[in-house]
Amino acid sequence: MAGDIKVLETLNEALQGINLDGIVQRSDNRIDFDLPTGMATVFNLFNKPGIAVAEGFMSKDTIFPLHSHENSKEFFIVYKGAMSILCECGEKYDLVAGSSCEVDKKMYHSIHVKEDCRFVTITVPADPIFPK
Repeated sequence: MAGDIKVLETLNEALQGINLDGIVQRSDNRIDFDLPTGMATVFNLFNKPGIAVAEGFMSKDTIFPLHSHENSKEFFIVYKGAMSILCECGEKYDLVAGSSCEVDKKMYHSIHVKEDCRFVTITVPADPIFPK
C-alpha cells in the first residue's frame, strides 16, 4: 500500500492545476476527454438532478487526472477490461469485469486503465460535469 500512496503523491504533484473543464469536449449526450495519456469518452444514459448514469470507455494506459466531485458520491461498475482507482486516502480499487467500487464526495481520485475498459459510472446526486 505504501507504493500505491507514493504513486498517488507523484501523480498529484504532476497533475496539480489540471482543470477538467479545459480538457473536455462536449457534443450532444457525449463527453470526450483530451487527456495527456490515453483517451476517455462517456455517454449519457440517464441524468436527473438526483442521479446521473453514464457509460464510459477508456483506452489502455489512460491516466485520468486526479479530481473530485464536490457534492456527489461516485460509483463505478466495470463490465469489460480493467482499471485501478487510487484515492487520496490511500485506498486503491483494482476493478475488472464484474467488480465495482464507491468513491465518497470530495474524495480526490485518479484512474489508471490497465486494459481497454468499459464501465458504467453513477453520481448521486447528479454531478454537473456528467453528460446530459
